[in-house]
Amino acid sequence: MRLSHPCWPRLRGPLLLAVLVSSLALGGCEPESGVTIVRPTPTSTPVEAADQTPESKGTPLVEFAPEELAKRLLGGIDPLPGLPPTYRVETSEIILEEPTMPKLARGVRYTLDGPDLVNSVTYYIHTTPADAHEDLGAALNGPFPSERLDGLGYPARVVSSGSADSQVGTTIIYITAGQTIIESVSSVAGTSTLGNLANATEQARIAIAHLSAVAPPAPTPTPEP
Repeated sequence: MRLSHPCWPRLRGPLLLAVLVSSLALGGCEPESGVTIVRPTPTSTPVEAADQTPESKGTPLVEFAPEELAKRLLGGIDPLPGLPPTYRVETSEIILEEPTMPKLARGVRYTLDGPDLVNSVTYYIHTTPADAHEDLGAALNGPFPSERLDGLGYPARVVSSGSADSQVGTTIIYITAGQTIIESVSSVAGTSTLGNLANATEQARIAIAHLSAVAPPAPTPTPEP
């Protein structure tokens, strides 16, 4: 697995955007050898295969053409609404391709000026939920068991990594919600293997609320009499 986030410097403005375009994607800046991969996180709970509770599968969302969903995610007056006062949106961009996700149709990325060395939220939008599920497995180089994480309401996968020099730790939360994979990233300086899980979880919760607002839950079919 290639995780690029620990090698980002603390950058601002256009230079940050240039780095993010080439590095934030899963196939970006390759960490040095010796990177430690850790999962699952201590606060997560595996979801059993037979578990059919809403949180194990997530509430179905209305599906849109990927271009339309990307437009909706970027089209609000308040970008990524619900961010706490310690955050602000620094840049936003459309993603047209991601090498590790061959079925990706569109993407939207928000880079945030937040409490950590790196904070970001990315929506990887697919044509169907099945495509999203398949691409998540491809991006993570194999299936990761679903986990419940602090009531996010959708299946989550948590990956943490540390830079080879143990100076930067990164925690990434992946959530599959309908046709979209949400990626929430926190990188922290001075840690060996972990970003800030609480911040990554809060970002993920905000991203899910945003997605649910622009792609509301699908109507429940009315049973025939």
